[in-house]
Amino acid sequence: MAGAALAAGLGAGRDSPTRPPEARAAAGARPGRAPLGVWDELSAPGAYIAPGAIVTDVVRWRGVLYAASQGSGRVRVPGARGCPAGNSCAVVWRSVHGRRWRAVYAATSLGGGQGEWLLPLRGALLLGDSGEFSALWRTANGSTWRPVRLPVGLADGGISGTSLDGGRRVLLVGNGTSLPPRDSHLPLAWAAASSLRLRPAVLPKGVRLSHVLQGAGLQAAGTADHGHGIVILRSSTGGRWRIAATLRVPPALRDSIYGSLGAVGRTLVTVRTPAPVAPSGRVQLWYSETGRRWRLASVQGALPLAGGRRYAPTAFPEVLAAHGGVVLYDATNTAFWFSASGRVWRRVQVRDTPPANLAPQGLQGLDVVGGELIAIEHASRSGHGVPAGATTFWRLELSGT
Repeated sequence: MAGAALAAGLGAGRDSPTRPPEARAAAGARPGRAPLGVWDELSAPGAYIAPGAIVTDVVRWRGVLYAASQGSGRVRVPGARGCPAGNSCAVVWRSVHGRRWRAVYAATSLGGGQGEWLLPLRGALLLGDSGEFSALWRTANGSTWRPVRLPVGLADGGISGTSLDGGRRVLLVGNGTSLPPRDSHLPLAWAAASSLRLRPAVLPKGVRLSHVLQGAGLQAAGTADHGHGIVILRSSTGGRWRIAATLRVPPALRDSIYGSLGAVGRTLVTVRTPAPVAPSGRVQLWYSETGRRWRLASVQGALPLAGGRRYAPTAFPEVLAAHGGVVLYDATNTAFWFSASGRVWRRVQVRDTPPANLAPQGLQGLDVVGGELIAIEHASRSGHGVPAGATTFWRLELSGT
């Protein structure tokens, strides 16, 4: 889930970024109609999650909407004791047909951070935490949740989950930051069918899988020992991975590529954010078809400036796989750019934005549900039938892409 503008005199060696002819013109010179974006409510008007819940994820599973949040002492969950004071648990919410949201489960071993996530599979829905805790819960019906026993390699420090093969399989990756030195050799990537009988993923020697590239089939990025840097891994099942390419990353991109690498099919994309010390520097989009030769993408509609205002740690522009391509989302300026190829990007002309009381500082969070962009909105004040502190969800429909 992304430094200063490139120096004009960057060397032109084989592994240096190159600028394609269509990108040599000024930004915005590429002809073409800009995509149109229209917001509409994901759930029924007036449906919201109660104030006090910090919503971190929303998914659709078996036609029903589910959301995960940090807990609140005001939440009371049937069949559970609710959450202790201090937002120290995770809560699962459900909305049938987009109507009223109800809390259906509270996991008291999760919470305290903002990394709670949900993952829909063919036979189950998972609740996990990519922040402070490595706990995982599973339900087959949306109501009864059971803890999943995790291997030692995933036991602490947070995990992330990725659905593979249309939800038939899952890949869990731990960050390993809390493992003691004696356990540093343990596998951090585990694969399973939706039954969650976990087995360690087989990776090339000296390689650690860091994250799966969304929108690219079974393709992932990893780090390799012995100075090989970043590698692209591919798999047919998620259980056994091979090195498909070793990235040749120019110095100008090394500071940003680790946290902003995405893909459109086999084309890799990355976003480079201007450093606060260079307020005249613009965000840059780069792509590579091989991982060894990088080109500056053509952009219609000027990308954002640092503008002297520092990006918050959670507000850097990021690339998301959605709407059959990739979307650059700039939370600081509430702006979007779309690309179907990773080579040419066009700014989305957004209409019908959510009410002002829901987005005074720009969108608070963005998710991808069924290939669509979903905004998680937190009301700063009451209005439009929504109380202050409540959460609503809005879907961005794109046309002309």
